[in-house]
Amino acid sequence: MARAGLQAIKRCGGFTVVQNPEDAVAAGMPLSALRNVLIDHCVRLSEMPSLLSRLIRKPSADKFPEACRETKANAIATTMAMTPKEMENVLGPPSSFVCPECNGPIWEVKDGKLTQFRCLVGHIFSPESFLAQEAEALESSLWVAVRTLEERTSLLRRLAKRSLEMDQAITRSSFLQKAEENEKHAAVIRDILKSFEEEKRV
Repeated sequence: MARAGLQAIKRCGGFTVVQNPEDAVAAGMPLSALRNVLIDHCVRLSEMPSLLSRLIRKPSADKFPEACRETKANAIATTMAMTPKEMENVLGPPSSFVCPECNGPIWEVKDGKLTQFRCLVGHIFSPESFLAQEAEALESSLWVAVRTLEERTSLLRRLAKRSLEMDQAITRSSFLQKAEENEKHAAVIRDILKSFEEEKRV
């Protein structure tokens, strides 16, 4: 949540500083900050100590900007569990999404260029991490569906065998038909899961 921290600093009247992406080990982090937050200084790592030394000597404002009060309220909403009414008072109505961690209602919060998703108990996601968590939850649910269908198929075939032993041909046929349908459904879901794995390798 580095972008959120920078945005909060900016809203409260502070200076925002990021490392030059060309000088960073992981260039994606400073690039993301530069795209989403108004940055005051973008410098190489070797230049940062002297810059920070100069900035901390600058006098601070006697009062925080009005926008900082909202930032403080948002911070409270993300560091403690709140009731839906309390969340609505701070962040407005919830979005149509649910939290992938706790399955509770989630709020979409826009702060300048920055967008976050926050739930009642304090789970916070960037759009990228929210999408990744959704994908993980979906994949997990699909694997549960596959296992359930395969277990159901096994049970249906066992019942079909028992029906044959009891000379119940019609019942056996019905069980076998249902078993084949479940096998087909499981195969379709496995194909979807296979495509997920291929996307991860890209």
